[in-house]
Amino acid sequence: VCSSDLGGENDFIRLRKKMAGQKSEDKMIDEAVKFYKQMCMTSAQVGQLSVLISSDNMKYKFFEASYKHVADADKFSTLSKYLQEENYRNQFDVLISKP
Repeated sequence: VCSSDLGGENDFIRLRKKMAGQKSEDKMIDEAVKFYKQMCMTSAQVGQLSVLISSDNMKYKFFEASYKHVADADKFSTLSKYLQEENYRNQFDVLISKP
């Protein structure tokens, strides 16, 4: 699914710092979207970044924005463990079942 280069550890750390420095979770997601225009991530990295986001609603939005930008889409389903509320887990299941 990912059409650009996979970001390395330094790229991941840089993005994490940028996301953590934002005043809102929407702006955190915006930073990730900017990053995805240049590089992809692994599902594990997306999971690590998702802990910066507190609400399930925004975590789901982050996962939705990240889904097409992971190098290992087959492992993306493991990220449902970061969602506490069942309705967001159900939405996540629908998201990852799309072709």
